[in-house]
Amino acid sequence: MTNILILILGLASFANLIADFFTTNDKKNQLPTKPFKCEKCIGFWISIIPFMWTFGWIGFMYACITSFAAAYIYKQTV
Repeated sequence: MTNILILILGLASFANLIADFFTTNDKKNQLPTKPFKCEKCIGFWISIIPFMWTFGWIGFMYACITSFAAAYIYKQTV
């Protein structure tokens, strides 16, 4: 259980870093807002494949939790 929590928080933090990177480096506004600049969307999409591969269908729930954790981290840091 602890490993899943660490994995969720790690991927949520990584999603925030990626969303921030895309937001600050897209000067010409060429990337769409969803899924690249939204921390919830990018958190879901970067975590769905590892979680589904590792845990099967329950990985979908873990990916959803990761996206909400990414949104919570974003709200606490902004």
